[in-house]
Amino acid sequence: MEKQKIREHQFITPAECDCGGTGHCNICDGGLAICKICGGAEGSLPTECPGEKMIAHQDEAVYAGKLDFFNGQWTVILSSHRIDAYSDNHRHEDIPQAYRVCENADSVTGLMIYGLYNGEWIANPNGRALIRHLLDELQKAQEEIKISDKLLAERNRVLEAIPECPIHGKQCIPHAMDWIQRKRGKVSA
Repeated sequence: MEKQKIREHQFITPAECDCGGTGHCNICDGGLAICKICGGAEGSLPTECPGEKMIAHQDEAVYAGKLDFFNGQWTVILSSHRIDAYSDNHRHEDIPQAYRVCENADSVTGLMIYGLYNGEWIANPNGRALIRHLLDELQKAQEEIKISDKLLAERNRVLEAIPECPIHGKQCIPHAMDWIQRKRGKVSA
């Protein structure tokens, strides 16, 4: 697969800043990254510079994580996720650092999966390893949800056993904590 060269952003430098050096400026003092070509700044910087000024809705969509410019084209982002692919102190080379599911009219499904490998977005990464990893992550999340549900049910059971707060009604945590402290004082006395 041929990898496309990433278009680098050209950032405004303090020497190019129009503040004139008069007072505080996010570019000069804070190192704010603003591309002088596309106008993207910090969270609204696409992965690659599109080579022209972004219009307002592009800037907003990039900031919201719904649109990006990479591999030389604008891409609608349906899902994007960073992956913690480090375990047992070694990197799983077949799992990308991040992945994106994007709209793609040329694909049979209308979708394309991109993986971020060593700073480059590659279409259709090792799908089997990625899917296996995502299924493992899903299973872990489902187990965590089960534990959270059990803890929540136990908390609710305890709160139901405590007399109702005269101000807030049932399940008032501050009242419950106060009630428990008062009962502890009576029990230990």
